[in-house]
Amino acid sequence: MAVDFGLVLQPGWRPLEPAGILDFNRQAIARLSDHFTALWAEDHLQKGANPALEAWTTLAFLAGEYSRYRLGTLVLGQSYRNPGLLAKMAATLHYLSGGRLILGIGAGWQEDEYQAFDYPFPPAGVRIAQLAEAVELIRTLWAGSPATYQGRYYRVEEANCEPRLEPPPPIMIGAHGEKILKVVARLADGWNTAGPYARYRQRDALLRRECEAIGRNPDEITRSVYVHAWLTSDSAAHAQAAARLGDSGIDLLGPTSDDAIRQLRPYVELGVSHIQVKPYDLPTIERISDEVAPAVTG
Repeated sequence: MAVDFGLVLQPGWRPLEPAGILDFNRQAIARLSDHFTALWAEDHLQKGANPALEAWTTLAFLAGEYSRYRLGTLVLGQSYRNPGLLAKMAATLHYLSGGRLILGIGAGWQEDEYQAFDYPFPPAGVRIAQLAEAVELIRTLWAGSPATYQGRYYRVEEANCEPRLEPPPPIMIGAHGEKILKVVARLADGWNTAGPYARYRQRDALLRRECEAIGRNPDEITRSVYVHAWLTSDSAAHAQAAARLGDSGIDLLGPTSDDAIRQLRPYVELGVSHIQVKPYDLPTIERISDEVAPAVTG
């Protein structure tokens, strides 16, 4: 199985001054080896008082500058954009980039962000049902024109989504709970979540059961994992950062390259084919690219 890597763009878990965000991302991209095939933008409208780049604008800006990379959203909160408009936005970026978009989407989870920007935040079950309808509606619009879809939450009537590029973007759903994994099994081309590994393995087993329950081959769904990375000689500081991240269920690779290789190999053995890395600093992404990625992909 082929394995590759993607760079998760800043800003992120380490605040950057606004004037330095674009420069950091360009320098990070300049350090990537051929093992990196994708650029990923997270869909957060705010990160407290720290700078936050809007995902679609960021990817559209970078698409023309970096033509060798796929472009992915990690992952869109489905509530933030009308799904008909989202289908049109995705079709347009996919068309203009020559077929490089990966549409990552999820049910949405950050309640304070919803409240800050005046989005309704219904219960999880409703948001998951909305996600399923959003994906169905998007696929309907991509399948042909004019398109009609009628759901409980979303609808389009004789809508045209042109131009469309074939094949359409793959849809990757970010998910970890039992109810939303049912949606992944039924509707997704790809599945994404974070660690730690023991929990990822449990979720993978659950996804396989959900696929088998509906007669779908679970290996049709590509697996990816989202990790943070900090390769540093300060093992004590790394341990403190890893403990903070552990509360949110995200692996922090390191502190050495050998540690990162050891941490990633079980994911690959489980069937993960794409690893999305958010680096702490530029030396980290350079070492991930030059030392870790070749060992993991090899």
